[in-house]
Amino acid sequence: MDKDAGKHQKVSQSALKTEIRDEITLSDPTTWTKPWTAVIPLKRTQDAIYEFACHEGNHAIMLGMLAAARVEEKVAEEAAKKASK
Repeated sequence: MDKDAGKHQKVSQSALKTEIRDEITLSDPTTWTKPWTAVIPLKRTQDAIYEFACHEGNHAIMLGMLAAARVEEKVAEEAAKKASK
């Protein structure tokens, strides 16, 4: 990989509430021939939305949110062990 890759990189991101999409544009003339854009369309929901970008100070919440997944993983692992015997 080129050690200078990214030196000139520019990232622009915008979240447009009116159009409900997240758009990110990347440009670096030393890496790409032209800027490129990725668009993530979003849907309205009445469900609770949880931010997962940063969990510092939120360890209790994260542990609670992940506890059910860890239990499911353990049950699946034990079932797989029994099935392989």
